[in-house]
Amino acid sequence: MALQMTFRGMALGLVILGAGLTGCATQPHSENLPDVMALQQHARLAYAEGNLPQAQADYRQLTHLLPEDEDTWFHLGNAYARGNQPALAVEAYRHVLGHDAAYAKAWHNLGIVLMQQAEAAFAESARHAHGDPTLQKASLVMAQRIARLTQPEPNAAPNSVPEAATPPPSPAVPEN
Repeated sequence: MALQMTFRGMALGLVILGAGLTGCATQPHSENLPDVMALQQHARLAYAEGNLPQAQADYRQLTHLLPEDEDTWFHLGNAYARGNQPALAVEAYRHVLGHDAAYAKAWHNLGIVLMQQAEAAFAESARHAHGDPTLQKASLVMAQRIARLTQPEPNAAPNSVPEAATPPPSPAVPEN
């Protein structure tokens, strides 16, 4: 009986210890909090100033320090999207959505980046479809339609969606 109680006490202690260690793995240590906050501020400033390589580096470092923080991953995705690195942006947005499927801004920006990739794919198809004029024309039309969808509306308020990805310039599409 005493052995059973000792075992239960040890098991409970291990559960509590494990929960504490899990908390340490997902939250910055309180002594590191000022450093994390300074890095977050530095990343935001670099992003706002258009220093995308620095913003990307800072946000990548923050994802290691705060791996469960969806906002950090979202901002990393934005830095990649604005830096014309769509595959990395998609990866970051999908990471966010894997942890929080209701993160609407991540869905929005993922949609924009995927449409940009689709536009680029249709433009490439049009460029390489020399022997198939029907395919070339269809691809060109699709690229142009998607390009119109991803361009901001002339009367839309700037930044109508907070921190939505701004599309990079559209890829060149043959005029044939």
